[in-house]
Amino acid sequence: MGERGEAGVRAREESNIACYRADVEAGKCQEIKPFTFIYLRDAPGDKHLLHHYCDEEELHALLFGFAIDDLRLVREEYVGEDGIIHVSAHYHFQARRL
Repeated sequence: MGERGEAGVRAREESNIACYRADVEAGKCQEIKPFTFIYLRDAPGDKHLLHHYCDEEELHALLFGFAIDDLRLVREEYVGEDGIIHVSAHYHFQARRL
């Protein structure tokens, strides 16, 4: 049996992508590759770090050479400091090297 690990990646959530693309149009951030966004260095929180959003098909391609033992989409809604409802969506998975 190969090495096994657990991880999570951000899932493509249309409402999040729409917000990012609106910020791109407003000049607040850049989409440097499809579904990969970055804000200016002085952006709040971790927004100055690259954020990439993948769908399940892309995740399977990224995990080529691994057996996926568990894969689930975890989606939560929350009210942000701005008073707006936001969506957090992540794929959580367990995989092992083949």
